[in-house]
Amino acid sequence: AELKQLTPGNQIINVEFEAIEQQLKDALANLPEVSSASETSPTSLTLYLEDKPAASEAVLEWINKNHLKMRSFNLSNITLDDVFVHLTTKGAK
Repeated sequence: AELKQLTPGNQIINVEFEAIEQQLKDALANLPEVSSASETSPTSLTLYLEDKPAASEAVLEWINKNHLKMRSFNLSNITLDDVFVHLTTKGAK
């Protein structure tokens, strides 16, 4: 439980797009509901969410409002694997 507190927020979104440009990554990282964002592949981002009600819904709404085509959208709670990835890679925010 203590290790999980080393990551920002308690939920993450893994989202895959056709392609990720720096502008998209920056825009998602700067949403108020997102505490950190990291590119996990040329088409995937991991977004660490703030502990706010409806944070995931707000991110999904922003993606839809901007007419971005997603390949996948996966919401999950922080795991120890996520802690490891967060501590060993650089976040965007």
